[in-house]
Amino acid sequence: MLGTAAPLLLLLSGMCAGEGILPPGPLSGAAAGTVTFSTTLTAPESPFLSVSWSFKGVNIITSTSTNITEPGYSSRISLDRATGALELRGLLLEDSGEYTVTIIPDAGLQRQGETTLNVYALITGASISSPPGVLIEDRSFTNLSCDASGSISSREWLKDGQMLQPGDRVSFSNSKRTVFIHPVHSSHHGSFQCRVSNPVSSMTVEHRLTVNYGPHNVSITGPSAAAPGQRVTLQCEADSVPPATFSWRFNGNETQVNTSTFTIERLQVENLGNYSCTASNMVTMLQNSTVQHLRGMCAGEGILPPGPLSGAAAGTVTFSTTLTAPESPFLSVSWSFKGVNIITSTSTNITEPGYSSRISLDRATGALELRGLLLEDSGEYTVTIIPDAGLQRQGETTLNVYALITGASISSPPGVLIEDRSFTNLSCDASGSISSREWLKDGQMLQPGDRVSFSNSKRTVFIHPVHSSHHGSFQCRVSNPVSSMTVEHRLTVNYGPHNVSITGPSAAAPGQRVTLQCEADSVPPATFSWRFNGNETQVNTSTYTIERLQVENLGNYSCTASNMVTMLQNSTVLHLRASCTAPCWSFLLLLISALSLRELL
Repeated sequence: MLGTAAPLLLLLSGMCAGEGILPPGPLSGAAAGTVTFSTTLTAPESPFLSVSWSFKGVNIITSTSTNITEPGYSSRISLDRATGALELRGLLLEDSGEYTVTIIPDAGLQRQGETTLNVYALITGASISSPPGVLIEDRSFTNLSCDASGSISSREWLKDGQMLQPGDRVSFSNSKRTVFIHPVHSSHHGSFQCRVSNPVSSMTVEHRLTVNYGPHNVSITGPSAAAPGQRVTLQCEADSVPPATFSWRFNGNETQVNTSTFTIERLQVENLGNYSCTASNMVTMLQNSTVQHLRGMCAGEGILPPGPLSGAAAGTVTFSTTLTAPESPFLSVSWSFKGVNIITSTSTNITEPGYSSRISLDRATGALELRGLLLEDSGEYTVTIIPDAGLQRQGETTLNVYALITGASISSPPGVLIEDRSFTNLSCDASGSISSREWLKDGQMLQPGDRVSFSNSKRTVFIHPVHSSHHGSFQCRVSNPVSSMTVEHRLTVNYGPHNVSITGPSAAAPGQRVTLQCEADSVPPATFSWRFNGNETQVNTSTYTIERLQVENLGNYSCTASNMVTMLQNSTVLHLRASCTAPCWSFLLLLISALSLRELL
């Protein structure tokens, strides 16, 4: 007899005439503020016989011909008799909870709805604190803690306006109240923001973190060649906190210059040589140096465009000059490679035998064409031009010859890869002159991180261990200045099942056809099994179908997704109840069923 009773009791608990008369919740309100519980009803021609609201099962107002209001609410609530909406003022945190409205119309079934109100204290007084002390890159550890008054639902950390992500040096406490930095890096110098929020308010506070670092990236800007008598200024720069101090050496000897700028008022021969700038940080106690070689500029220097030039093996390159054809032809044009003359043109051309079929000279501008390029043609080329009048002109440039990239491929060790358990690597090889390799994942640049690292040449990417995000297409782009080639490799990472979910109605009317669809993120695709109210079913597909909904079909539907490779399972549950918009199964029939059940028991 008890076995017969269960479906009737389930149906009784799942039924509520007028379901959906309140908008989906929950509602959010600010302490001391006001909230309105609107209904989805329009004012009927005949007023409702009764409207009542209760909080956590305790009546707070009932309105028939008169209003009966719970004393604690008399000055705080207003009822709209036309639609049943309720306004609640002077909100307290204790007002959070479940509210129920029951409406009896002049004709028809009783209507009822439930919703939840969450009351939050406004966020105020947000602040970030950190331990005192001097922070030095790669040596110091610190943390930042974010606190505020009010009801805190979430905290978000930002660095210089960008969302702060966990990584090798950054981690968070469970509540994100504290961010731990271990150890600090130059990238952590600057502004940290903490955004504290709840559904009714938020507040962002800023904290500047000083990380002493450097000097890094020491560089000298200024000419590497200058003409005699010219004023030359060399500027030394470095990334450093606090700002670096500078000192200069010339050809290894100390100078009296201790500023970032070294100035030569009028260049003489004795000023040519090596200028060394040393940047020092008085907090990190570190130094770094760089050198610039200053040479004298030859007459006519600059007659070749800035180099280097790039050429493909077996291809052709033209060494153009910046000169225009003069009225009187040049007396002489000569080109040399690594100091060895390859062609001299006066009234006739004298060409080195190995180049006779490979070069052409434009006597008007001095330009040279070199064909059938070999890798051995890489190096420094010098042109010397003697005009009909004026000084000799000379220029230098460098040619780099590259073999075209061909036959690019990606290889990886054989084996089945399982998320969080397997390690692997991908190696990228090709024929030709390889200048650089770039790795991409699904078309996006692959970055090093907790699980991904590269060999020095980027020939190999190491993944330790694999993650579901590594499943898919990896690309390696191999390139040099004259060619490139991209090759793809699909990596199969077995993972999951993750994110198991059931889509389908949580409420349906009697007699309706109901379809529940189970989904999961899984490689290989998951297999599925279903339980109903804890009992096994014969359904082993992703879809569970109820052709015609009956009382005995109401309850909990559990879908379990299984992966035959990872040997993992995950489940989720959907509670299916009866929807009860009038004229659904009537309350009268339910009461009769319940009374009959009581007699039977």
